[in-house]
Amino acid sequence: MTLFSALPWAPERNQRTPSLIVYPAGTPDSELAGRAIYKTHSRFVLTYDPAG
Repeated sequence: MTLFSALPWAPERNQRTPSLIVYPAGTPDSELAGRAIYKTHSRFVLTYDPAG
């Protein structure tokens, strides 16, 4: 029984590069590089930069 079928990679997959930035929990919103995921001791910001 197969739960997942393999899908081909899209040609656009390399057009943007993900970056994960971790900030201390007390970092003001104005200093974050984007929307944050709030954790107890830190804030995670995931951004996508153009590949290159």
